[in-house]
Amino acid sequence: MKWQKLVEREGDFLKNYLLYENFQDNFPRVFKRHHCNFLTARKGNTFTHYIDEEDAQNLSFFIKERIQNNPHFMHNIVEEGKAHFRRLIAFSTESKNLENISDPELADRTKEYFRLYKEPYPHFNLSVFAEELEKSGNEDVVQLMAEWRLFGRTHFNQAHELVEPMFNEIGKRLNLSVEEVKFLKPTEIIDLLWVKSRINQRQNCYFLFKDGTFLLKENELLEMPEFFDSEVKGRGTFPAKYSGKIRIIQNNDDLSNVVPGEVLVLRMTTPDLMLEGIKKAGAIITDEGGITCHAAVLSREFHIPALMGTRVATKVFATGDYVQVDTALGTAHKTSPPKPL
Repeated sequence: MKWQKLVEREGDFLKNYLLYENFQDNFPRVFKRHHCNFLTARKGNTFTHYIDEEDAQNLSFFIKERIQNNPHFMHNIVEEGKAHFRRLIAFSTESKNLENISDPELADRTKEYFRLYKEPYPHFNLSVFAEELEKSGNEDVVQLMAEWRLFGRTHFNQAHELVEPMFNEIGKRLNLSVEEVKFLKPTEIIDLLWVKSRINQRQNCYFLFKDGTFLLKENELLEMPEFFDSEVKGRGTFPAKYSGKIRIIQNNDDLSNVVPGEVLVLRMTTPDLMLEGIKKAGAIITDEGGITCHAAVLSREFHIPALMGTRVATKVFATGDYVQVDTALGTAHKTSPPKPL
């Protein structure tokens, strides 16, 4: 191959990629033959196009032949291309105010933009061969192709400007700059939007294992019915009774509010929570854990009553409630606050 330099410009990777998708898919669909060999070298934001001289000459012969067989060939190509550009511009004009559409909707819209963007390309590609046709002395066709090339470049640039809000929205959702987005392939942009959608859909979901198979239901909130009364049941670490005021513990910060003698109620215990909390606790109640958990070990060591594995204590009780714990019976239930002296 003998590569002839066509042009050197600044431009994004994405436009180059769409051009090559056109070479592979759109151009053969329109003209029933492949485009001539083509090469693009990128360095940073600069790209250089090269064309295979011999293969380009073969394509120019093809165009000449089509014009000879049909004098309206190039005129028809231009009119078809302009119709594609009108659809691209109309679509791009509606690319504002996309903040409230879902990620899948944005992905579908982006996919449609890429499709429309490539539709005029096969027709526009022929304008490269105007100089070759000029040798044939067909001035009318050459003038038409020159005007067509200017029309095409103007409308591509218009589409780029109009669709910029869509790329801004894509960048915001993918946590990328617009420049970074345009270094992705079209399919990668669409796939990333769908991946983000999948993440969102899995915020509320449920898993079910049944008859040897597990099922994941996405974007469905499953709330199992729970019935509570004023008493919970669990396993005590040693027989004891204790009455006191509840303090719900959700994190380490809550420990600073504990008043000595309060009953600490938490989902599960961790060593750091227990090291701080055990010093002040009058008793301990947990949703999770058993007689071998860290809290149970410390409970026995410091002789502080603990009721473990109640499953629902943090939902039944609230900070400020009064409770009576009976670790021998394995129960804890709400009670009236003590009467002031």
